[in-house]
Amino acid sequence: MSHPLVSIALTTYNGERYLAQQVDSLLAQDYPNFEIVVSDDGSSDSTLALLERYAEQDERVRLLPQAKARLGFNDNFARCFAACRGELISPCDQDDYWYPTKTSRLVEGLGDAMAIYCNSRYVDSVGRPLGVLMSDLYTMLYGSDQRVFMLRNTVSGHAMLFRRTLLSAAGATPVSSYFDWWLAFVACRTGGLVYLEVTLIDYRRHTDAVTSSAAPFAQRKLRKLQGHEERLKAMAACPGSAQDFAKALEKHWHSWYESWIAWSMFIFAFKHRTILFKYSKTRLEALREASIHLIGHRLKRAIYPKHYLPLSRT
Repeated sequence: MSHPLVSIALTTYNGERYLAQQVDSLLAQDYPNFEIVVSDDGSSDSTLALLERYAEQDERVRLLPQAKARLGFNDNFARCFAACRGELISPCDQDDYWYPTKTSRLVEGLGDAMAIYCNSRYVDSVGRPLGVLMSDLYTMLYGSDQRVFMLRNTVSGHAMLFRRTLLSAAGATPVSSYFDWWLAFVACRTGGLVYLEVTLIDYRRHTDAVTSSAAPFAQRKLRKLQGHEERLKAMAACPGSAQDFAKALEKHWHSWYESWIAWSMFIFAFKHRTILFKYSKTRLEALREASIHLIGHRLKRAIYPKHYLPLSRT
């Protein structure tokens, strides 16, 4: 078996609490050919000093110069990806724990596909299992049908490995979206996505996580709304066999946003519920997901003006 170079793309920001355990788990990977590329986003704690020590001690760790200004989650990963030398890239968060066989199992399972991801185990802030796997919450999505990723994503970046060529095919991640969702969507069109039903990572859940938010409920809902709008727009512009479907969904989604009762979105969602809500664990859950789209966002804004904010239009 050949061993192409795998670039583990680690991004950090004020991660001193869990970072050493994570880097140690990366260095303990049993895969024989990897590098760890680290992009720190202006940490003010001891993160940078810790990373510098690792880089001095192990030539597999390559710490990028700090950017002049804060980049944020997606842009920091984009910067890290651009610096990767490997044919294969594996995104990495600062606070998880990789099992020793994670990289080798993903490389072995990739085959001819464009990307692959594995299962994750939820643990608390001190690493104690919470008794839940990612696959307990969703039916994990894979294959070559982009449509299943249009309303929900099951691919976490921390569990993912993809070919470097996926980056050029995907282009920039839609604003307010997440890079893993967008890469999974594009991977389905450009070579396929594989799901490996093996748990290879402990996914730490804690309030200090970069993707956690202490923002008010209304602001979180608004960011989610913005993400959906921008992502659907990008999906509708993406060429391929699913483009017409994406254009129709985008149209119905905007109708839902402007409606009191969104009949067109509900009918479309109900008709295509086995595709759009394939992540649901049961048919009843898929039906419930479709039914949620009957209540238009305009009605929600009228009933709960403090909880549901309108999108800003420029």
